[in-house]
Amino acid sequence: MNTFVSFTQHLFTKGVSYQFLRKLSTFSLRSRLPLSGSVAFGAVLLLSFCLSSGLGCQSRIERQIYNLQDQYASRRMLAVEALSKIDDERTIEPLIAALKDKDPDVVWRAAAALGDKGNNRAIEPLITTLKHNDLAVQHFVAAALVKIGEPAVKPLINALKNKNPVSFRIKVINVLGKIGDNRAVGPLIAALKDTSSDAIRAGAAIALGKIGDKRAVEPLILALKDMYSILQDEAAAALARIGEPAVEPLITRLKDKSDVVRLIVIRLLGKIIALDSLKWKHVIPSNRIHYLYAKGQKNELLNEWELTNKILLNDMQSGIQKLIQNAVYAYIDLKGNDIIPELIKMLESDGNIFMAQVYLDSRNQNLMNAAIEWADRHKFNLISESDSDKGVEGRRDNRTSQ
Repeated sequence: MNTFVSFTQHLFTKGVSYQFLRKLSTFSLRSRLPLSGSVAFGAVLLLSFCLSSGLGCQSRIERQIYNLQDQYASRRMLAVEALSKIDDERTIEPLIAALKDKDPDVVWRAAAALGDKGNNRAIEPLITTLKHNDLAVQHFVAAALVKIGEPAVKPLINALKNKNPVSFRIKVINVLGKIGDNRAVGPLIAALKDTSSDAIRAGAAIALGKIGDKRAVEPLILALKDMYSILQDEAAAALARIGEPAVEPLITRLKDKSDVVRLIVIRLLGKIIALDSLKWKHVIPSNRIHYLYAKGQKNELLNEWELTNKILLNDMQSGIQKLIQNAVYAYIDLKGNDIIPELIKMLESDGNIFMAQVYLDSRNQNLMNAAIEWADRHKFNLISESDSDKGVEGRRDNRTSQ
């Protein structure tokens, strides 16, 4: 009854009643319909005025808001779907409220709808919902924030600065990288230097590579020196993605004291530009071998096998995982499976935890078996990169020799 009264007041306020009666009388005079027909036409005309006045839409929204309280999740999902298709500002708050629904299927649908609508009021609630423990919800919330784009950047940066859980900050970093706004570069560089979490640092490197701002070049190059191999890899990938702005700073690192840094830099520069075009002279023998391997010059490496083998042996005995990994792959590329027995002998005679770990991650069954046997003899556990948040690591078992 209240709705009817409100609608009547709306009609008279807007002068719609006059237009309605005028059209109805005009139709009645010109037509030859009986009275019942005129009444039926009037009902249709009145309904059209209801819809044009917004009352019909309002009723639909109110009905779906009511359905959001239904005890059955399937009906709440349908309500979210219905609200997502109504182009009306009044749907935003109900959808935001649906982000707190106990059913994840309702939540991710609400997040997707809010992303499509792109209303700024949804930003903070969506950021909060990134903490949801359901993976589907996390995915759709992140996608919604990316769709909203630039307006979400400042709130996301604030969330990154606050003392939030590591897992949540990693998600925020990922969203900032996908949005690609340069305002995030400074906070992401700070995250790259966050020694409290290797996962945050690796995520920041990925995000900085996606944004591609030259301010990130030096911090990413410094990250190449880090002992965390996944961070090294992600920093290298980010620099390759940034491309040309990274060339000059990388060239200066060709004389770095670290064999690992020089190896990574050679690989990177080989991807971005042709080092030959710089007339680069391989003063350090290991640089020459690493460069030829990065270029895929197998014949030249085999023609200089004495030097190649010497450098690769040094890398195998370096105790540095990145160099060992490069040497193992180079040996197999150059000598094929014939070199496998020799590599196993190296592990048995001069092996260490890093060599064993590289063998385990090599995907060569013989090397993997050798690594497992070596680790068992030396009371070590090997943890693959896919199983550890901190990448490759080894730790002594608590077992004692029998």
